[in-house]
Amino acid sequence: MRQLWLSYIFPLLKAFQPMREFIKARETFPRPRTRKKIGLLLFHMIAVGFIFLPHMAFACDALPDRMKLREIVPEECLPNLRERQDPSPCVTINLDNGERNGYAILPDKNGVAQFLLIPTRKISGIEDPILLDDHLPFYWAAAWDARHFVSDKLRKALPLADIGLAVNSEPSRSQDQLHIHIDCIQPAVAATLAVHDKQIGSAWAPFPEPLMGQSYMARKVDDNDLEKDPPFRELIKLSRTPQNLGEETLVVTAVGKDLVMLETRADPASHNPGHGEDLLDADCAIAKSLP
Repeated sequence: MRQLWLSYIFPLLKAFQPMREFIKARETFPRPRTRKKIGLLLFHMIAVGFIFLPHMAFACDALPDRMKLREIVPEECLPNLRERQDPSPCVTINLDNGERNGYAILPDKNGVAQFLLIPTRKISGIEDPILLDDHLPFYWAAAWDARHFVSDKLRKALPLADIGLAVNSEPSRSQDQLHIHIDCIQPAVAATLAVHDKQIGSAWAPFPEPLMGQSYMARKVDDNDLEKDPPFRELIKLSRTPQNLGEETLVVTAVGKDLVMLETRADPASHNPGHGEDLLDADCAIAKSLP
């Protein structure tokens, strides 16, 4: 995106070079020629504006609105729930513990059956220290419970191992409001996890082979672990400090009846973007083989 801006800014600055030269040397111009020179420069500026402004507008439109998810719940879903008892565009909002400690489930425009869990309070992302607070809702447990929205959208009963949850690292995410992706798992990921099922224990350990080209740590958990010991706190067990939690990405899926938690971190040196969402499949190819 930075290159897109620069591709328009540099020609624009070059186009205004005559104006800068005119201002610098204005004292040397004979007075009779000054008005003619100013007229030519104004014409030049107007012409440049007509050429570049549409492209600058395109560049502005191309910039992502990183606060969209932070705005959509309080500005659209919650008002619609209050006024019409309809939380759209969200499919549901849970306010059992108050509006500040609630969460919404929103259909994602990307993918055939992807949903997002979004807290109603402002939480920037995986690096936000508030996620270590004991009094927060169990967002991961709520997201796992909301997996039925994926099956409902596809009109197919997906097995546990066909669904995954993911939170991306700070460098690789597109939104500055915490959101948990709820979607189908990549078929290759499901198959690889099944092959190494017996090698995944209850303690963190390196997964035997890369998943979608990246190395992960893995451990098995049960449904209760998503509540009594939330996954965000698991990062501390991996000796991650609060200062570098933004580099982390977390994924939760299943192998058979067991839940599996997967972790890796953004690392430019190893070309790892910390994008756990890569283990999910927005096209839900894994569901196409189901009746």
